[in-house]
Amino acid sequence: FLSGRTGAFLVACISCSAANTASKVPILMYHNLTNDPSAVTSMTITGERFQEDMEYLEYNGYTPLLSSDLIDIRAGKEAMPERPVMITFDDGYRSNYDIAYPILQKTGMKAVIALIGKSIRANDNTEANRFFLKWDEAAEMADSGLVELASHTYNLHNPQYGGLTAPDGINGIQRLKGESQAAYNKRVGEDLKQSIDLITQNTSQKNVLFFAYPFGARDAWMQPLLQKNGIQVSVLTNTGTASIRRGLTDLPRYRITMDTNLSAILPAN
Repeated sequence: FLSGRTGAFLVACISCSAANTASKVPILMYHNLTNDPSAVTSMTITGERFQEDMEYLEYNGYTPLLSSDLIDIRAGKEAMPERPVMITFDDGYRSNYDIAYPILQKTGMKAVIALIGKSIRANDNTEANRFFLKWDEAAEMADSGLVELASHTYNLHNPQYGGLTAPDGINGIQRLKGESQAAYNKRVGEDLKQSIDLITQNTSQKNVLFFAYPFGARDAWMQPLLQKNGIQVSVLTNTGTASIRRGLTDLPRYRITMDTNLSAILPAN
């Protein structure tokens, strides 16, 4: 027998636990895909492995979410599915269209692709050594409803260091030494707007809701710029399960490599 106070406490705890569980979303982070096993790196997995991952999610009843879903769930307009997952790609590699997209079509999974705007090619016939998406490919994927296009900046992925980590520790959108906030807002804000404008001008996507921090390197000055430009969801690269209970910004993700045990992150039935 439970007293009124004890019973109420237990009901409150159970409700709290359910609310906490319903706020959690594992976010998977992919980059490039290849059909050549010898080309596998820490940032590149095989198409076969990606297909296995998507088939695993489909078979085990996981529901893929896009930014609009997270926003509606957070606002109470949509219920959190029993088994949510968010699939993301960084950079905008050609393999996202050539390899990943057909697998998404086959399995019904959905993905967010965060583009480095400057790297996306014009709609020309040049195919030799092309490493990144073309705008018509990005537009086709967005039109399918299976892909959401997002910003990974226009050209703030350390181009001065060939896209590698900066030796001075200032990476991506982080403020430069001695840079004023006004100068930062101009430099980074203009880059962000350019990346968003390219997506909305070259595809039928009306807005951009998602931002992936280059190198997972955040800066407190960036959040107001994201808000100003309508971006409501942002992700980092630190490992963990996202909880939208605390908000939709600076969410952690799981980097998927060939050695990742997906069932340890997302249990089977």
